[in-house]
Amino acid sequence: MLTLSSRLTNNLTTLLLYGYRTPQKVASFQQRIKMFNNKLNIYERQFHMRPPNLETKNAVTFPIKVPLRLRHRRIIKKGKEFVDNSSKIHWNRLTPNEILLAFENLEYLEYYEMMEGLKYLSETKGQE
Repeated sequence: MLTLSSRLTNNLTTLLLYGYRTPQKVASFQQRIKMFNNKLNIYERQFHMRPPNLETKNAVTFPIKVPLRLRHRRIIKKGKEFVDNSSKIHWNRLTPNEILLAFENLEYLEYYEMMEGLKYLSETKGQE
């Protein structure tokens, strides 16, 4: 059976092995709210309603004041969507049926577009 001193030594060595960091000082609530409010392009405000406590001994008087809780949520920035402004047809994005439908109006296609469309149509399985 393990003695008390050996258990304390085992626990102490495991704590020393993990190498805990020194505790960091946390900013006060008011300082954190001020920091978030100064960075509204990064954080957005969210207001959550706390339900009123109706189980009090006092009589409920109307209008009831409902306390709001303020939270800040980080805004996730998404990349811009790619918009292709060129008039070139991307045949690799089309299905074989869409390519065949595009070939119904050949007068609107350039020569290189027809050749590229035929190339992609020939590369699809079952359409050779």
